[in-house]
Amino acid sequence: MKNNILNKCIRYLSFCSFFLLLYGCSNDDNGTIEVESEISTPSGTISFTINNSAVNKETILNLENGDFLEQMEVTGPVAIAEHREHTYLFRENSLVKQDGNGNLIWEKTYPEDELNPFEIFRSNTVFEEQAVFFSYSRLDTFTFERTHFLECVSLVDGGTIWIKNVSGETFPSLVNGRLLALTYPNGNSPVNFAYLDKENGSTTFEKTYEERIDPSNLTIDRNTILVSSWGDRVFALNTMLNEEWSFETGAENVQNGIIARNQLIFPSRDRNVYALDKDTGTLNWQSALEIPNSKGFHTHNDISYVLQKNEDKVIVFKIDNEDGTLQTRTELQLSNPENSIYTAFFEDYMVLANPTNDVRVSIRLIYLPSAQVLWQTDSVGIGTRNLQIKIQLDQ
Repeated sequence: MKNNILNKCIRYLSFCSFFLLLYGCSNDDNGTIEVESEISTPSGTISFTINNSAVNKETILNLENGDFLEQMEVTGPVAIAEHREHTYLFRENSLVKQDGNGNLIWEKTYPEDELNPFEIFRSNTVFEEQAVFFSYSRLDTFTFERTHFLECVSLVDGGTIWIKNVSGETFPSLVNGRLLALTYPNGNSPVNFAYLDKENGSTTFEKTYEERIDPSNLTIDRNTILVSSWGDRVFALNTMLNEEWSFETGAENVQNGIIARNQLIFPSRDRNVYALDKDTGTLNWQSALEIPNSKGFHTHNDISYVLQKNEDKVIVFKIDNEDGTLQTRTELQLSNPENSIYTAFFEDYMVLANPTNDVRVSIRLIYLPSAQVLWQTDSVGIGTRNLQIKIQLDQ
């Protein structure tokens, strides 16, 4: 009799506990923990391209699980750009256009000359509807002097529209439909801002800034050019290249800012992340970091993610874009702290690559909101120098 009563009590308590658990999981207003659904892993591919004097190859992995798919040799150093469902390969002396399946559409080749080799700068490239603007140089192997060029090429057939001789490495951008070229002779020289006629490359207006500026660190926002300076400040230029506002930080600013919530958000070497009103330069908030140099910066869904390498680990800071609140700080152990790290961001995800030796790389796919490692592979023989990461999501 006593056993029957005891069993009934146990069943009753279990029944009550079950309903309390259901209520708690679905009701987070009372401080209970909401059950998180399983994180979906995106489907697609990741390609790792290595270009140096010893290795020129591309390795492709399955984005969903990190499995090896294929590896192929590539001809010469190559950089990759995507534009309107087409792929453009920038090699030492050629530019190639492919369709979404990798089929050749056209190839533009420059004459091979051992005494005056070409070097196309992939990072100095901007696409328009039917044209691409990019810069390259030719090296005189006797004098070791470089001659620099900016060229406009048709996307339809790869034909040259115009070529312009410039005084140094040049970075083209589009500002409200106008072609802006920044010429950067060397690290300590003044930077020249020039508007060019897109039809023929002629200069229509120009202005020189004396302070040290990295031309690759521009953020274009319609009619405003936001500039990160090595002179401990960030400033904004209008379309006439006149200064609209300036904000001083405590150290150099060497990374691109990102526009989010009408703010320019950027990490500085003074160990802070700043959010400025992009129209006035007014400080909205700042959030402290731990070391000066950031290895990656990404914004998605009103959250900023800052990646820093500190000794044997990578630290992921998750910061609210509304008020700068640090939501989480997560440490990830590196496979080989002595080597560099390479990153690629897309939506809520990050690919983190860390070479373990001269030929192998540890690769992780990380879900940024929780800094959760979705998969990791440590045995991909893809080389370690000049590593480029490209992510292709399935449609």
